[in-house]
Amino acid sequence: MKLNRNVERDRMVTDYYIKKGWAILRIWEHQLKKDLFFQTIEEVCSFIDQKK
Repeated sequence: MKLNRNVERDRMVTDYYIKKGWAILRIWEHQLKKDLFFQTIEEVCSFIDQKK
């Protein structure tokens, strides 16, 4: 199934960058829609604050 392949690819890419010292926050398109937008913005701000 395509979704499963995408999830596995995302996991591999995330692992690659974490091993290189990056901090990863994945945001999905649906999180930017009206009902989740402000919650997502808060999540991004919190993530950035934690990584400072």
